[in-house]
Amino acid sequence: MTTEQMQYLQAVFQEGSLSAAARNLGLSQSTMSKSLQSLEKELGVSLFVRIRGRLIPTSQGYAVLDMAQKICSLQEQMSERISALRTETGRSFTTGFPSRWEYPFFSSILSDFRRLCPSCSIRPSEYAGQEVNGMLKDGTLDLALVPGEMEAETGIRSIPLGEMNILLAVPPQKGRKKAAGTFPAVKLHRLPHLPFAMPDGSSALSVSVNRYFQQLGFVPEILFESPSPQCRMEAVRAGLGYTLVLEETARHGEGLTLFSLSPPCSMPMSLAFADRSPLSRELKTLIRLFLKYGAGSPSDPQNEVLL
Repeated sequence: MTTEQMQYLQAVFQEGSLSAAARNLGLSQSTMSKSLQSLEKELGVSLFVRIRGRLIPTSQGYAVLDMAQKICSLQEQMSERISALRTETGRSFTTGFPSRWEYPFFSSILSDFRRLCPSCSIRPSEYAGQEVNGMLKDGTLDLALVPGEMEAETGIRSIPLGEMNILLAVPPQKGRKKAAGTFPAVKLHRLPHLPFAMPDGSSALSVSVNRYFQQLGFVPEILFESPSPQCRMEAVRAGLGYTLVLEETARHGEGLTLFSLSPPCSMPMSLAFADRSPLSRELKTLIRLFLKYGAGSPSDPQNEVLL
């Protein structure tokens, strides 16, 4: 049974004749007649009987007609829903990331959010330094990924995401192979003397790296400062010195030798959003997706209670 045959059945039932039904559908009577005859042959039953010049459904015809009406109704609802999704702009959630930030899980978040909230979209936006709180409060950002320790501030809520590991990148060392999923540990004080390409003050890593050096009492010689991890890794690849990069960024550092640090060095991550209640269902969904994919290490499931 085809969609067209279901429509023909309904038209004949409503009009009482093939000629009137065909005329209303813009078809020839012979086309409609052949189609319904083919359906009767397929089902092995007669769908209509002629009584006083009018086509009346048989008992089998009424059963088929009932199902045809239900199926056509569902098809109409589906078409209306698809049409609405095509024209519906929905809400766009502006999500803030630190300048020059690389977040490898964002593609998964985008994909899942589109599937769960098809009428909404996400608009990524970069922010610099401490301007993030003001952008959240004035509505420029709906949600922000914040590196480092998030200080409490009136009107802003935050949820811990976990921590991202920071690795040491050194010039290529021949013959050294990394075991799958692990990086050999090294102490900064035991490194051969080379200068550091450091993240500058606008880099998300800057605070965490400088605090780590201070805790160890380590004072590096500075080769240069740059917010770009690619620029710093190029200097390392050329054998000019060392740098520190996030583990997920370092995965793209072909040709470099990578070490974890002893003691470990990491950067905490948080999600921040304006303290407005209640949160929309779509924004809650977006936050849960960030919690699901985390920041490179598992986040606390109890964070969802904060929603």
